[in-house]
Amino acid sequence: MPPKNGLPFGRICLTRGGSMDKKRNKMLASGAACLSLTLLFSLDTLVNTHVFPLFYSFAPQAKDAATIVGALTLFAIAGIAMRRPFPFISLKMALSFACAAAAGLGCIILGALWESALITFAGAVLLSVGGRTVVPLFACFTLVRLDYLRAYTVLLAALVAQYPLAFAVGLLPEHIVFAYVLAAPFASLLLAHAGGASTMLRTRGRQRLGDLSIANPRSFIPLSHIVFLTFAFFNLATGCALTYLADGGIPQNAEFSILPLAALLVAATAGRRLDGDALVKLSCLLILCGFLVVPLAGLPNNAARGLSLSSPWLFAAGSTCFTFVFYLVLSEIGRRNRFGSVPLFAIGYGVSRIGFEVGALVGHLMNSSADAAVIASVALSFLFASYGILLLGKVSFRTLIEDVRPVSETDTDDRVAIERELSEQCERAIERYGLTPRESEIVKLLAQGRSIAIIQEKLFVSKNTVKTHVKNIYMKLDVHSQQELIDRIRTLP
Repeated sequence: MPPKNGLPFGRICLTRGGSMDKKRNKMLASGAACLSLTLLFSLDTLVNTHVFPLFYSFAPQAKDAATIVGALTLFAIAGIAMRRPFPFISLKMALSFACAAAAGLGCIILGALWESALITFAGAVLLSVGGRTVVPLFACFTLVRLDYLRAYTVLLAALVAQYPLAFAVGLLPEHIVFAYVLAAPFASLLLAHAGGASTMLRTRGRQRLGDLSIANPRSFIPLSHIVFLTFAFFNLATGCALTYLADGGIPQNAEFSILPLAALLVAATAGRRLDGDALVKLSCLLILCGFLVVPLAGLPNNAARGLSLSSPWLFAAGSTCFTFVFYLVLSEIGRRNRFGSVPLFAIGYGVSRIGFEVGALVGHLMNSSADAAVIASVALSFLFASYGILLLGKVSFRTLIEDVRPVSETDTDDRVAIERELSEQCERAIERYGLTPRESEIVKLLAQGRSIAIIQEKLFVSKNTVKTHVKNIYMKLDVHSQQELIDRIRTLP
C-alpha cells in the first residue's frame, strides 16, 4: 500500500483541487454573466424612463428613428459578419461602441437643454447604435459559455434583479441616473469579458462564415425561418407596453411584471424548469389578456375601468417572459454553433427592434382615442389568439435547437486547407476563361458542389438568373455538367 504522500494519493488531491477550481470558475463566470446582463437590462429600462422622455416634447420622433437605425445597424453587422472570418466583434470594438453611446447621451442632454431637434436626433441615434448593438451582442457570449441549466438561472436572476436596480437608481438625482447610464455599458462589457465572452470569441480558423454556412447548412438558421418572425411578433407587445398610456413619453410603471419571472426563478432554484415552448405559451397568454382588458376602459363600471389599466403590466409581463425565451434559445443555438452566433444574435436583435417599433406605433394609435384603442386591441387579440391556436403547435423551439448541427473548431480547421486550394484553382479558371464578377461568384459555389437552389438563396437572385449564368460558364469552360466543371477546375495546371 503506497504511503499517504505517495503519487496515487497526490493525484487524487490534484483531481479534487482541479474539480474545485473548475466549479469555482463556473460560479465566477455565472456571477459575472448575471451582473453584466443585469446592468444591460436595467440600462435599457432607465433609457426608456429617464433619457428618451427628455426630448419627447420637441422631438418625439427621434426615439422611433433611432430604433430603426439601430435595427438596420444590426442587420448590417450580421451581413458583414457572414462575409468575414469569425468572430468579427471583439472587446475593443464593443468598447468603441460604448463610447459612441456615451457621446450620444451627451448630445441628448445638450439637445434637451437647447431644445435642438437635430442634436437630439444625432444623440438618440448614437445612443441606440452604440449601446444597443455590439454591446449586448458581446455580453450575450457569456451565456454561450454556460451550460443550459446555468444559463437558465443566470438569465432569470438578471431579468428579476434589473427591476429593483432600475427602480432604486431611478429614485436618485437626475445627474446620478445619467452617470449610471454613462457607466453601465462599460461595466457590463468588462464583466462580460471577465465572464468569458472574449474566450468564446477566440478561434484558430480563419474561414469566412458565409463559406462555412454553405459547407454546413444544417448548422445555420436561414433568414426565412419563422423563428425570426416570432421574435418580431412578440416584441410588438414590448413596444405597446412602453407607449400605451405613457405620460409625456414616460412609460407606465410595470414593476409588478416581475412576479411571473420571480415565480419562475423560485421554481428554478427548486429544480423545476419550464422549457421554451411552455414559456412562449405563458407569454402569449399574458399578452392576449393585456389586449383583452383594454376595451374595459369604456365600460361604466369603475372596477372594469381599473382592470383595463393593468394592460401595460400584462404587456410587460408577457414580453419580459418572451425576452427570457429569446435569450435562452439564442444562447443554446450559439452553444451548438458559436461560429454563427454573431449574425444569429444580430438578426434576432434586429427583427426584435422592428417588432418593437411596430408595437410602439400601435401604442401611439391606441393613445389617440378610445375607439382606436378598442379596434387595435381587438385586432391584436385576434392575431395573438390565432398564433396561439395555429402556430404554437407547429413552432417548437426545442426542435429548432435540436435541428442545429453542432460545429466544432476542428470542423473548420479541417476544411481550411481544402477551401484555400479550391479557391486558388477557381481564381486560375476565372482569369483564364475571362469570367464576369457574377460568374466568378457562381463558379466558386459550383466548384464546391452547391446546387442552383442554394446558389440562388446565397446570392439573392432568381433561379432563372442563376441558370443563365451557369449556361454561360459551361460554354466558356467547354463543359456540359457540374461534375465536368469541378474536374476541369481541379485539374487546371
